[in-house]
Amino acid sequence: MRITFILLLLLLCFLSIDAKPMVEKDTLGEVSTIHVPPHRGKGEIILPKIIGQKIGATIYQRNPNPRFRGHWSGYYYGFLNLTSPDEPYPGSVDPFAMDGGTSFTMQFNFAQYNICLSRKNNFGIVTGFGFEYQRFRFEYDNSITKNEQHSLSPIYYLDTDVKRSSLKNLYLSIPALLEWQFPARKKQRAYLSAGAVAGFRLHTKTKVVYNDENGKKHKQKDSGNFYVNPVKVDLQARIGYRAVCLWGSYSLTRTFEKDKAPDLHSYSIGLGITI
Repeated sequence: MRITFILLLLLLCFLSIDAKPMVEKDTLGEVSTIHVPPHRGKGEIILPKIIGQKIGATIYQRNPNPRFRGHWSGYYYGFLNLTSPDEPYPGSVDPFAMDGGTSFTMQFNFAQYNICLSRKNNFGIVTGFGFEYQRFRFEYDNSITKNEQHSLSPIYYLDTDVKRSSLKNLYLSIPALLEWQFPARKKQRAYLSAGAVAGFRLHTKTKVVYNDENGKKHKQKDSGNFYVNPVKVDLQARIGYRAVCLWGSYSLTRTFEKDKAPDLHSYSIGLGITI
């Protein structure tokens, strides 16, 4: 009887003790939980939040570097001129001398493509399409024409009052520019850009506006290639901030075909507004 009472007492004590569940620990010694969301937005990266040895809920942080977008599309205006020939033109005046103050170029760039080359999204290649319109204003009262020797020769207007005489070109432009933007983590960045721009000539003409002996105004237009090179390659550099830039270019190719006119190269400098 006494033994039975002792056994019942030991059974009640055992049942009163709360049994603790067995938990299998991982190699870190703590229970680890990882939450992986079903969808991740574009431009977002996953960063685990670590507290001690535990891995808590995953958090999101947007990429601090804005996407790379170059500066090509927009409108550009610049003053235009030709280099001086190596040898002076035989004659009293140089018929290829241009008035740099009234000669200009306008660029209308309408398509742009960007290729990012940096993880910070601040360096890459910029290309696209555009049109360039050039107007060279002759410094003296002359124009140019093709002669029988298959070269260019001047036309002088001695008995007329020449108001302006010009040579005009229209090109299709395709650039290949390297652009570096800084600082990298700002949405509005300053930038440096340099590279080559190929131009394919679409149209060329000369235009002379003059008054005759009676004071009557006349306009004389003549279309043709005037031995202007069909393809040109310009070195171009730009520096800008946001939508405004200062740019300059120099043509590596001759303006006119070899043996048709003096070895002249065009160059320009101006301002641009990107869109």
